[in-house]
Amino acid sequence: MTFEKIGGYAAPYIKMLLILIIGHFIIVYLQRIVGRSLRKTKLDPSLIKFTDKAVGIFAHLIVIISALTAIGVSTTGLVATFSAAAVGVSVALKDSL
Repeated sequence: MTFEKIGGYAAPYIKMLLILIIGHFIIVYLQRIVGRSLRKTKLDPSLIKFTDKAVGIFAHLIVIISALTAIGVSTTGLVATFSAAAVGVSVALKDSL
């Protein structure tokens, strides 16, 4: 195998790793900003922690889906599954909030 063939196969995976690494650092930075701004408010500390974690999880899901798309994986079914799960959770919680 020549280097060009190896580079051709490895390029999408290198792109995926870059998306994951850079995306993670951006998410950590966003979580710090959200955490600082929420701590300045008079919200309950448990709500601040929950919001911080929810932002992190949602952002990581977006980065993972973007990375999978970069290597050519069809993410339509995955997005549909997450959407259906979100609808199910929201319907289950509608009366408790």
